[in-house]
Amino acid sequence: MIGLLPVLLAAFVAAAPTPAAFRIAVIVGRNDGGPGREVLRWAHKDAESIAAVMGELGGIPDADRILLVEPDKRGLDAALALVQMRLASISPDTRSELFFYYSGHADELGLMLGADRYAFRDLRARLDAIPVDLRLVIVDACASGALIGQLGQRNKGGKRTAPFLGDGDLSGHAYLTSGAADEIAQESDALEASFFTHDLITGLRGAADRDRDRTVSLTEAYRYAFDATLARTQATRSPQHPGWDIALTGAGDVVLTRLDQASARLILAANLKGRFFVRGAREVLVAELQKDAGDSLELALPPGTWRVATNKAGRRLEADASIADGAPFTLSTNDFRDVGPALDGRARGASPIRVRVSLIPLVGFEGLGDDVVVHGVSLSLLGDRILVIRGAQLTTLFNVADEVTGAQIGLVNIGGTVRGAQIGLVNIADSLEGASLALFPWVGGPEGLHHLEIYGGTDLPLNIGWRVGARWLHTAVSLGTDFTDCELGIAVGTEVDLAPLVLGFDLGPRLGARRCDPGTLGGKTQVALRTILGVRVFPAVMIFAAGSAAVDVDDGVFTPGVVGGLRFFR
Repeated sequence: MIGLLPVLLAAFVAAAPTPAAFRIAVIVGRNDGGPGREVLRWAHKDAESIAAVMGELGGIPDADRILLVEPDKRGLDAALALVQMRLASISPDTRSELFFYYSGHADELGLMLGADRYAFRDLRARLDAIPVDLRLVIVDACASGALIGQLGQRNKGGKRTAPFLGDGDLSGHAYLTSGAADEIAQESDALEASFFTHDLITGLRGAADRDRDRTVSLTEAYRYAFDATLARTQATRSPQHPGWDIALTGAGDVVLTRLDQASARLILAANLKGRFFVRGAREVLVAELQKDAGDSLELALPPGTWRVATNKAGRRLEADASIADGAPFTLSTNDFRDVGPALDGRARGASPIRVRVSLIPLVGFEGLGDDVVVHGVSLSLLGDRILVIRGAQLTTLFNVADEVTGAQIGLVNIGGTVRGAQIGLVNIADSLEGASLALFPWVGGPEGLHHLEIYGGTDLPLNIGWRVGARWLHTAVSLGTDFTDCELGIAVGTEVDLAPLVLGFDLGPRLGARRCDPGTLGGKTQVALRTILGVRVFPAVMIFAAGSAAVDVDDGVFTPGVVGGLRFFR
């Protein structure tokens, strides 16, 4: 049910110098598989991570990586048409290579793009119609192995073969899938990724480089992802057996990533042994790998500060690596410090607290907030900062939590991943599955709504408005003028995306100001209801019309109106 990604992307880089090649990638992440299917959480992140790896190590520049988030079938076809147009503009003598990656829902018939199904047979035909020398396709989704079945082969897990050898002048196709035709692809909240994609990325960053030639080939990446994904999922509801169909002609080694292209490197020294967890900003797990003693292991990472953790004899060991641009950073056994019992370490999650009480931000009776997981209630007089809340976080001023399952209630609420409700004056969430009730609700990710509107109507000829929050419940603020008087509008809105149509409603007060003097604001007060119907004319532009009905608070006079204008999407 989710995203795979980079194994094919990087296949574009040849082992030896070859004629200049034009490489282009289409990378898709779709969380919403349509009615009746659970909305995924990490398909977008999988796709973004693959795009990042291919930019850093796979030799595909930003301009040639098309990243699609929540596309429908029409949007995906448009991206593939753009690829074909780009290919038509290059010289016929130029070698061309296409990478396609999909992370999201699928069934045994095809990709599930919301209400659309993109049949595997149609997808294969569409990709085959694009004239390229090398075609690399990765699908990380439920029943993705059915795509291989569409190619006339049904490998459960594929066969182990020798790597491709030669000068890199290969043509043909390689299809990789995260599981068999009758298997469920799974994602993990702990990994913040799909099992398969997480392991594939770890391999592409260097863990799969078995021959230590500082490149990761298609064979190495697939073998590493197969072993790691099967090992992780054996104890789950559906063990996954990644599959492949490869038909390549010519001589060459399909190199997916080159570690020498990395701007920074983390090296685990030969004397280190065990399972290591590499985390970046906000404790996001970037790589998890098993290392044997005797050989050093190199991971290609962006510059920055990384925390590496492992367990030994029931103790939690950690080391910090500040990696500068262009400089390798080596960790050995002497660099690790003992931070306490293994069960208390972050790699397995902090021990939950039922009730947390704090008087000032960060510090409570149960320890520093950055390390606290609360499965119950967290109460604070002034402000509260914790790692995870599963229950209710309550304060008079501000709440901050990396992960919220339940409710945040305070004047200002700041959450990373929020599943539940935020109630306050200002709410901020990186991603939201639930409700944000505030005068100013800010929601990141595809769930967020950040729209600028310019419109005119029978009441006021010029209005500028801003919608912010979540699609199904947001705040709409507008300022209008008839070039004599001004009007401030504040409303609660909701809308439904019926692509390409958008249907919306909002309800709230309008406060008039004579001669645009703020001192007279409220001299005329109305409550207005608007019904909005729009149609997208470009991906980021919508034309809309609205009918309004306003009632004057003082005298009860009813005033109908008509509005028309443009909306600009973020």
